[in-house]
Amino acid sequence: METNQYFKPEISPEFKNLLESILGKSLYARTILEGKIPLEEVVDEPINYIGISISDPSKLSYLTRNRFENISQDEIWSSSRRYQAKPSAILSKIFRKIDYAEMEKFIDSIKSEGSKIHTQFSIATGEEILLWYDEDSYDKRTHGSLNSSCMKHKSCQKYFDLYTRNSGTIELLILRDKVFGTLLGRALLWEVDGGLKIMDRIYTTNDSVYRGLFKDFALERGYLYRAEQSWNSSLWFIVDGKRQYLELSVKLDTQDIHSFPYLDTFKFFDLNNKIFYNYYPKSSERIVVMTSSSGSFHSSDSLEQCQEDLNYYNSSDVIYLDYRDIRVHRNRVVSSDILNRWIHVDDCRYSDKIEDHLFSGKWESLNQDIENSDLADLKRQKIEKFRESLVERNPLRAFLWRRREGVDEEPEADIENDVSTDTLVSEGLSEQVGRDHPTEAETEHIIQNARRDIRTRYNIDDQEEISRILRQELASQLRGSLTDQRNRRGGFIETSESLLNYNPDEGQDITPESQG
Repeated sequence: METNQYFKPEISPEFKNLLESILGKSLYARTILEGKIPLEEVVDEPINYIGISISDPSKLSYLTRNRFENISQDEIWSSSRRYQAKPSAILSKIFRKIDYAEMEKFIDSIKSEGSKIHTQFSIATGEEILLWYDEDSYDKRTHGSLNSSCMKHKSCQKYFDLYTRNSGTIELLILRDKVFGTLLGRALLWEVDGGLKIMDRIYTTNDSVYRGLFKDFALERGYLYRAEQSWNSSLWFIVDGKRQYLELSVKLDTQDIHSFPYLDTFKFFDLNNKIFYNYYPKSSERIVVMTSSSGSFHSSDSLEQCQEDLNYYNSSDVIYLDYRDIRVHRNRVVSSDILNRWIHVDDCRYSDKIEDHLFSGKWESLNQDIENSDLADLKRQKIEKFRESLVERNPLRAFLWRRREGVDEEPEADIENDVSTDTLVSEGLSEQVGRDHPTEAETEHIIQNARRDIRTRYNIDDQEEISRILRQELASQLRGSLTDQRNRRGGFIETSESLLNYNPDEGQDITPESQG
């Protein structure tokens, strides 16, 4: 509605209630609610009849002039011709100039308070938990961490005996849409040894909108919640508003339970004492890791702790730094080709002269004055050292390296007969690194990731079978890589033909039972 001096937008009763609840937090909320917006501050064709979207309550709905002039008053708020948009877009369709700091306050307040209006919490126990893990109960309008859960499939329903049998210790907090009844989020609630109440990892269909509601619930009901909502951060919680490291345990009834769910927090299980931990208890002898999506578990060495952030990662992603005598996640290190070792990001510098990372600061002496060598000699030393090490331990990679470097030599060995399983695995994966001189550490990292991927895809734990499938896949990839290089370079020397036809595992194809 427009007067001679002001524009007063029409708003729905629900939106009015929402604005009133954030009146003290947002100047834009107050301005819209008061309905006295100077015409010189309004866009030429402002929207009107603003309400909360029915199909997506995280958004607002509205009508443009040409639409509300052609809709009867009875259908103004229910018409299917209503547009919907994010709160930020609504403001730009009313106000000529936007104060972006105030816009952020408006958006945050709308998200926080608006999500409470159309949602409700309840707690599921026992067999009811199965219903809310089933993806058929999920709200499909938005997609967040909940929709990516590995436990959402119907085939996982048989893994939840651990939850249904321990209802006195484990409950499931669920957040549902009041109108549609669909699931918007869930989080396990635990009462652990010592009486502490813990809220597990939060899964929602819209993490930026709904996670805050779960944290508010935790604070109101006396639960500690996880500081990070990631699979590997099981030891950090918010206690009295501060991030705190906590080692926790809980004993559960596991008698006659043979299939287990994927566990985010209490993932370390002592098979002897039937106790679940959120950390690796060094004193226990039979620990398994409950991070399988197929109802089983992994060996105790499948995860390793970074000694800096204290989070657990896949073992292949944790690097040992010998000069510091610590183990850290690989995102905290860089690889030095010329030194053939890992360096912590805080201990390195990049040398433009040799185009590689070197040690810096108090670790400078570990560079062995290599940077001050004559550059040409340095390059030759590097190439020769690399070549000699390849010939000695990996004739296949040495052969491929010669082809890439354009070194016109015959290979020193019969490639086909000398290629071992480890060599084939190593070289095939080195091709995937996409670099001419991958370090052993890089190659080992990729090998372990590939083995873990095969174990998941084929749902097998037999290490020999995993190795066999890995060799089969890599042989195929390597032959393709060799063919591509031959086409680019105009052909290999004659002795390479044996490689193009090399199949270490001729026989039946392996078809995975399920995809990970």
